[in-house]
Amino acid sequence: MRGPIVTTRSSHDTAVGRFYPLGAQVRTQLVLGNDLPAYGGIGSFGIQGTKGALDMPMGAANFTYGFKPGAIYNLEASGVIKNGGGASGAHSDIAHPEVAHAFWSAALAAPLPPTATLSPGAAGAAAPAGGGLLGAGERGAPPAASAELQQQPLQFQIQTQEDVAPMRPIRYRDRPAAGSRSAPGPPVAPVAPAQRYVNVALEDQAADTILQAGAWYTLALDVDVGQHADALTTAPFSDASLFPQGVDETAITVQLDSADFDIPDPIRPLRVPRSGKSRNKARFEISPLHEGASSLTATLHRDGNFLQSIAITFVIGGTTPVPVQTTARGRSVSAATALRPRDVSVTMTLRDGGYDCLAIGAVAARAHLPLQPAFLASAIDAARHEMMKVVMHQDASGAYVFQTGIDIADADRDFALKTMARAGALLFQKVFFGPAAGDDSKRIGSFLRTVASDPARRLELQVVAETAPIPWALLYIGDASTGATLDWDLFLGMRHVIEEIPLQTNMAVIDEPIGSDPRLAVSVNVNSTIDTQLGGSYVADTNAWWANAQAARKRVGVTSRTTSADVMRALADEATDDQILYFYCHAESVGLDDPGGPDASALVLSDARITLADLNLDAPTTTPLRGKPLVFINACESAELSPAFYDGFVPYFMAKGARGVIGTQCKTPALFAVEWAKRFFDRFLDGAALGEAFLDLRREFLAKHGNPLGLLYAVHCDGDTRIEPALI
Repeated sequence: MRGPIVTTRSSHDTAVGRFYPLGAQVRTQLVLGNDLPAYGGIGSFGIQGTKGALDMPMGAANFTYGFKPGAIYNLEASGVIKNGGGASGAHSDIAHPEVAHAFWSAALAAPLPPTATLSPGAAGAAAPAGGGLLGAGERGAPPAASAELQQQPLQFQIQTQEDVAPMRPIRYRDRPAAGSRSAPGPPVAPVAPAQRYVNVALEDQAADTILQAGAWYTLALDVDVGQHADALTTAPFSDASLFPQGVDETAITVQLDSADFDIPDPIRPLRVPRSGKSRNKARFEISPLHEGASSLTATLHRDGNFLQSIAITFVIGGTTPVPVQTTARGRSVSAATALRPRDVSVTMTLRDGGYDCLAIGAVAARAHLPLQPAFLASAIDAARHEMMKVVMHQDASGAYVFQTGIDIADADRDFALKTMARAGALLFQKVFFGPAAGDDSKRIGSFLRTVASDPARRLELQVVAETAPIPWALLYIGDASTGATLDWDLFLGMRHVIEEIPLQTNMAVIDEPIGSDPRLAVSVNVNSTIDTQLGGSYVADTNAWWANAQAARKRVGVTSRTTSADVMRALADEATDDQILYFYCHAESVGLDDPGGPDASALVLSDARITLADLNLDAPTTTPLRGKPLVFINACESAELSPAFYDGFVPYFMAKGARGVIGTQCKTPALFAVEWAKRFFDRFLDGAALGEAFLDLRREFLAKHGNPLGLLYAVHCDGDTRIEPALI
């Protein structure tokens, strides 16, 4: 053995992790010794029982391993080899750039054999030039093949439960011609790829087939550059940014869920290259359970990030074919390239007077939450009413402690903890453990409680919701009953990064880094009368902070607006290039039953109110904002949305092309709002990710000042949003 020995192991490989030990036990094949399970396999534990074996994580596709000939390396690959279903799990999920790179890194680490042992024609062949896919050094590319073979892209195939399917070709794209070591030429502008679509079809069935209860059918999803004529439905696949540099293929998980169909294997991988059609189809065997309207939902996600969903409703049985009804929803697929993998993703969509809830973690589960939107709205309002008790809290002397200072005394902080914990625990209970909740709902609630209360874990939690503005940061997942020991760390938002993303029927938002070269365009939109009304210097301090930031950070350009006319003119102009759109003003939230309805909700500037009705008429969503701004509405009730009020500021700005909206869950003290914004923008302009900045600030205000009001802010944006390059 001239080279290194490299193994991979994955906790998602159930063929080796679960079924091999059962077979080995039957034959009493002891393979791992006394320090490990007697019947474990290499695919679960690597090579054991020999000295010098090195355990290490599988690296990225450009990682330099430094493998040594004769050494043993066990690569932990659970973060890469993880897709698949059925008895084998992820046993065959090897078609990844990271796996191919580890394979070639091991092969190229072996010294060349003696010349006498080489095949005819190989002796004296020049070593391939460095560079290319696998990195530097004299062994930077795979050994030279014959000229005929070098002209063809190499491919490998694997046998699946379906037909033999060609997998991703391994192409040496960056390898220079033999003997050439000249510098590369100027970069070539990439050609815009053709629009691709997700096609959903019933295989081997005519378009007018009437499905029958109890019969079995095959539903297949694929990605292609065209909309297939035989498809039940198609949806645009927005994929321009799914592929970071150096990655030519990605694995998307497709999950099929339904209460109306029997689906034995509901999770299948879909391998999508940078361009062209998908390498395979995600195929599902389905059988209708009853006649009449029957629905199923296909959800696409990657690394815990929700991408999009397609809901399909059939009419089963009868004598006349009925066209299927479909709805596609999602967040921008292109946003996923900026995201790190998420530990937990929760998606909530309206259905049958309640909400379908999909939770994706190490496993995925779906439940129907029997919550009427009006009931959920009242539960959220009740929680916000309890928050307002904290904002309006008075100490023994009658002072409004949370409005007049940043530093909070122990007794007042304890009052806030008890009040907020009981409100957050009650809302969590109503959402997942209410009187009508089924076992499926309770299982998801228990799962969230278990993973979020583990003191050793800090989660990246993604929530994608349709008309369900639950204040996730304020949910308390511990025991808040009378006499229980309360802990700030048991609020979701005090220990975990949370991003709340509105579920959309269009997927036009692009979540790429906010570019600051040559200039970061910021607008500061304030109500200049606040200082006079409240007897402070809040607006003056805000303007002074931004003036100093503009002077100190050089590439920051600040535009100030104070009147409703100035703001409306900017929002109506498609040439407005604001990248950060900051409001410090009053806001008014109006409910469905109030005069004027939700359209009467307003931002209050120095001279007048701007209602949602005004915005939709005078600055309509058909005129997008060119700068794709991050919108921060630092105002009273700015993000106070109920399911009935969801046609408010957040969806308006998202439809205008904003990358996200930050707002408050209830009325926020003016002093705290100004101080929070200063510290947030200090971190954000320094290059911190949005989600990390909010989590760090919440913990900082609590630890240094005893102040928990950072939990009142909601982030309706990808948590990985950041400014690049940083303005340090």
